Amino acid sequence: MKKTLWLFVLLAVTRSAHAVAVDRAGAEAALARGDYAQALTDFSALVLRPAVDENVGQDFKNVLQCLERLNRSGDIDSFRDKAIGAHPGNWRLAVAAADSLRETPSFGHMIDGQFHRGYPRVWNVRLVDAGERDRARALAWLEKALDAAEKRNPPGRGRFLPGPGRHALFAAGGGGGLAVGRLDLDHGMA
Repeated sequence: MKKTLWLFVLLAVTRSAHAVAVDRAGAEAALARGDYAQALTDFSALVLRPAVDENVGQDFKNVLQCLERLNRSGDIDSFRDKAIGAHPGNWRLAVAAADSLRETPSFGHMIDGQFHRGYPRVWNVRLVDAGERDRARALAWLEKALDAAEKRNPPGRGRFLPGPGRHALFAAGGGGGLAVGRLDLDHGMA
């Protein structure tokens, strides 16, 4: 009875891994042929899938590329938050999300109390700089992911370590000074 149960579990896991590979191949094919709407749908499903996947970071970057190609860069922040919420301890996704914050413009504008990244379509809005906010969010994600990676100690953990270094070197305060330490969102740098 136990052998049959283990065989069934192994078959289900194998079938699930094969389905993810087929889904990813279809998404990559859509991206390659320029069908960004289909690629966005497929890659979004892969990223928001709750299963642990070592390719989630690259899938996340592909979603951002599709959103930019479809001129929907205003949706990047909300998708980033959904992805981090779906995989709070995934270090690959944390590094990709932090990289995306570092690589996107840190300015935006406020409309009805909501932050919108990038240039406004009208100029009678309040312009804001979100650089410090982005930096704090990126470091918090990376710290959570590092804690999770230390608990699990996966074989690929060595690739995680250079990532936080890139983000710790964000200029703090805009004056060129560097803030190095452990981030505590309630009390700042420790």
